[in-house]
Amino acid sequence: MTLTRSTFLACVLLALCGTARGEVVTGSSSADLIDLGLSLDLVPELGGGIILNASIDNVAPASGTAPAPYIASDSVLTVDISSGVLANPVPFSPPLVTVADVQTGLVTSTATSNVDGLSGSRTATGEHVINGLDLSIVETLGVADLLSISATTLEVSSEVSGDYGGLGSVGSLYVEDLIISVAGIAIPGYGGLGVTGFIAANTGVALTGPLLGTSLILNQQIETGDGINSLSLTTNAISLDVSAINIDLVGALTGTVTVGPTSASLQASAVPEPSSAILLSLVCAGGVWVRRRVKQKTALTLAS
Repeated sequence: MTLTRSTFLACVLLALCGTARGEVVTGSSSADLIDLGLSLDLVPELGGGIILNASIDNVAPASGTAPAPYIASDSVLTVDISSGVLANPVPFSPPLVTVADVQTGLVTSTATSNVDGLSGSRTATGEHVINGLDLSIVETLGVADLLSISATTLEVSSEVSGDYGGLGSVGSLYVEDLIISVAGIAIPGYGGLGVTGFIAANTGVALTGPLLGTSLILNQQIETGDGINSLSLTTNAISLDVSAINIDLVGALTGTVTVGPTSASLQASAVPEPSSAILLSLVCAGGVWVRRRVKQKTALTLAS
């Protein structure tokens, strides 16, 4: 009976111990201008069997991992990159086809986190500011661009903050003069002077003409984790997913384009309270003492 009571007492004490607090143990974040990967399979008239591959990434990237706390940033004054180019056989003439061309003014990326290994609420943030964006997808000599996206300003961010058991995320996209056109025709709602203001999360844009049915999402937000032990947020200013679109007299286009990808993540874990550790030690010591008492009583009973 004594052993049963001690076992019961140990269970009660262990229940009281629990894990009353926790702490954020790691944080990470990143920001970049663009992540582009496209393939254009040309029609015979332009060189059948030729595939133009376009790849653009790691332009003014910023990233970091904590602990220790960090502030990472990068910037470029201007960007002018073309990729996937079919040269014109006529000397000093523009290319026949350019799969992707991106131009900007000042671009700034920032990644921060204050995770330091101590208890309390912590934050990780990835931010990107793009000025003067001019993105063209499939430029063909003498023909309007397949897709054109321009904006005076794009400001995109991902933030994850909180403590163990209560992590939360916030993503945002602010645009100025955002204009989107397909084959030279503005998309309804995105023409004229363009769109200015905050864009709601995961706003789909209905593309028309040769890009009908293609996925274009503004302020794309992807959250993973349970909000207790971990939480991650990716916010993309513009996300384009092209699946084998046939372009008349040009070819078949496949691939993805992400403008302004940002991310933030926190990992947390439970930490026993000091008082819990003391109670647990007492339980262990009490168990040893009880076992010794039982052995002593048994020995005395046998001796008598």
